[in-house]
This record gives sequence, structure tokens and C-alpha cells, in this order.
Amino acid sequence: MNVLFLTQYKDVFLHLSESKRFENVYIAGYSIAEDMFYKKAFRNIGVKCESLSLYNVASIDNSDVDYSEEFSRFESYVDLYRSNFKSIKLRRILKNQKLLRDAVSEKLVDLNIDCVVTWNGLNYLDGTILDVARELSIKTIYYEMGAFRPGYITIDSRGVNFDNSVSRKSDFYRSYESVSENQLESCDEGDSKKVIIDRKKFISTHYLYKVIDRLLYFINYKTIKNYSGVVKSNFKKNNYLFDCETVSLEGRLKEYDRVVFLPLQVPQDTQLLLNYTGDERQYKLLNDIRKSIVENDNKNKFKTLLVVKPHPLAKYNKIYFDNEFYSNVYFVKHLETKWLISNSDLVITINSTVGVEAIEANRPVLVLGSAYYAIQGIAHAWVSKKSTLSEAIDESIKESDPALQDKFISYLKEKYQPKINPDLVYSSRKSYHVEKFFEVLNDKS
Repeated sequence: MNVLFLTQYKDVFLHLSESKRFENVYIAGYSIAEDMFYKKAFRNIGVKCESLSLYNVASIDNSDVDYSEEFSRFESYVDLYRSNFKSIKLRRILKNQKLLRDAVSEKLVDLNIDCVVTWNGLNYLDGTILDVARELSIKTIYYEMGAFRPGYITIDSRGVNFDNSVSRKSDFYRSYESVSENQLESCDEGDSKKVIIDRKKFISTHYLYKVIDRLLYFINYKTIKNYSGVVKSNFKKNNYLFDCETVSLEGRLKEYDRVVFLPLQVPQDTQLLLNYTGDERQYKLLNDIRKSIVENDNKNKFKTLLVVKPHPLAKYNKIYFDNEFYSNVYFVKHLETKWLISNSDLVITINSTVGVEAIEANRPVLVLGSAYYAIQGIAHAWVSKKSTLSEAIDESIKESDPALQDKFISYLKEKYQPKINPDLVYSSRKSYHVEKFFEVLNDKS
């Protein structure tokens, strides 16, 4: 079997290769520095790998390249590209994409690649190669962090997050029989004395090579600029860093009949940009939810508090997140998400993994974007054409089925996401995530 690993190979891919179950291992090779790093990393575990050296595309004259097809192939991304890049830069990206597509098509056939493996896959270079692989009927497999972190990992042949293969039918989970603890495959921790990959050294060395890559790019050496996440938000990063009170909520919660928790997401996150049609900065969303809660309270004679937690990696304009600005909204920064979920009557999210945490805690969940866990009885998907946001809040609470939520979580943990030991996953050839990979690879469905 011949396998091709794409840009974010990750150390788990080295571990996967170390299982010695591939005939030939290839890497994409988006830059000379990247080639050097990964060839050495694979060599250190006794695996020979070859590079497709795709950075050579950067040195090809693209002045006469017809890139019109790339617009139609990535139509959903083009508008987002336009809002972030000058037209000249966009043309250069699409021309390189066309050249890359042609080069990859030829190489995948010549090398008889059987499988293309990526981590996340949501950047334009990886996306182009994966698109070509699908056209050639080559198996594609996606890795991503699991919904339960740390300790779980996602391996899927269809994609990650909303694009994954998790069933969207409630009946599937109603008929699912949970596996008892003693039947579960234990996480193979291997021989702790036999450490094949030093994770800290791997990560620090990788960062060094990324710096080299950056320098090479600025001097126009052989490297292809990889715009991570396929698209980038036009959200300005020079807004005020969010600041808020850190006083305890416990006393205030007693004053309200109902508590709604809204965890915000990173504005530049690709899952937000690709699976949500609203404002990625979420200012309007916050105000719409606040107004809907007031409307719902007036109808049901409730007094509801909206607790909002901005994402710790995001920056926001401070004026929108002031505890003095709204009477029925409270902003928190440091309180644990699990505690906020457990003290809430409803969790509203766009498509965050916090939604899965809320389902695990048997809390009603209202989903405003596209999320794989928005399944009837598990989490309520709001369709604006069918109901108002105020009505959706009531429907979410009524529709929630704790028993079905438990089965959904059991399926994810027991069948869908392999459990790993993040500290020892590099220490043994025999690991559950390796076996899960080959299970997905051999799945014909």
C-alpha cells in the first residue's frame, strides 16, 4: 500500500508509519525546509519516505495559466477569499492552485497512491490535493482532535466536524447498545521504556523548521504559501482585548428562573466561517439572542440570565462585552466551561465542541450553525424560516432527550473516536488509533 501524508503530518502520522504496514510512504513537500524536517523525522523511526516536492510549482511561470475552473471548484470559498485578499493575490493563489492540481494529478497516478491522509484538511493546498484524490477515486482519510480532549482522536474517511460520517438519524442511536466497561478496548500504553518519538523535541524542532520556511518564503525561495484554514476571516485583530469581571456567579444565579449559556467561538475558525452564515464576530448574534430571551421571558413569565463566555483565543471589541451594558447578560472569562454548563438550563452554540460537552452533561442544546450533533432529541437545530429564535429556545428544552443524549455520547466514545493516551501514543507500534485507521481504510461503505 502506498500512502501520501499531507502538510500537517503530526507526530501521530509518524507513529502510524512506524507500524510498518505501508509499502511506500510519501509526503507532499510544500517547501524545502519541510522536506528536510519530515524526511529526518521518518528516518529516525526507521521508515523511508519520499517527497512529491510540490514546492517546485512555485517556480513555474504561471502568467498564462487559465485558473477559471478553480473558481467553480471552490465556489463557496471565493467570496471569503475576495474579502481578505487583494485581487492580485487571489489570482496568484488560484493560478498556483491550478498548477498544483495538474502536478498532483500526474504524481498520484505515477506513484500509484492508494490513500491520502491529512490532518483537518481545511487549507487550500491540502484541499486541492484531496479534491484531486477524490476525482481519481483514491481513498482519503482525515485526522482531527476528538470531541473529548485530551484522550480521543477522530479518524474519518469523509471529513471532520460537520462533514464527518456520524449518523444524523435519531433511530440509529436509539437502537445502539452501549458497550460495558470490561468489553471496551483499553488504550494500549505500550512499553513506556521504549519511546520511539520524543514529542517535546519533535514539536520544538518542527517550530524551528517552520521559522526557516517563513524566511524562505519572504525571500521568494522554493516554497508555496499555505493559507491555513482555506479561508481567513476579515475580522480585524486590533480590537481591544476582552476584559470582564471575574466575580462568582453563584449568588446572582439564584435571582433567575433560568440560565442560558452562550460560549462564543474564535472568529477566524474555519468551522465557523464555513458552517455559519452569520457575522463571525458574533456581535449581532449576541444581541439577537438577548432580545429573543427577553421576548421569551415576557411570554412565559420567566426571568432568564444569559451567561456569555468569549473564546480565550479570540479578541473582541470591549464595548460589546461590558457587564454594565446589558441587564440580563453576564460575561465571564475565567470560569470553567464544564461548571457553566452544569449550572445552565440551556446551552446555545453555533457549532462548537462545547455543544458535545453540554450533550454529555444532559443539557438541552440549541445549534445555530451546521453541526454534526444537531440531531432531533440530542440537540435542536434552529431553522430561521420555520421558527423564531425565541420559539427555538422553547423547542430546544422540550425536545431534549437525556437517554438519547447518553447513547449518542456512548457511540462517540466507544465506536467513533479511538481513545488514546496523548503522552504514550508515540511509545508502541500497537495502538488503538492505528487499528482504527486501518478499519476506516478498509471500510467499503
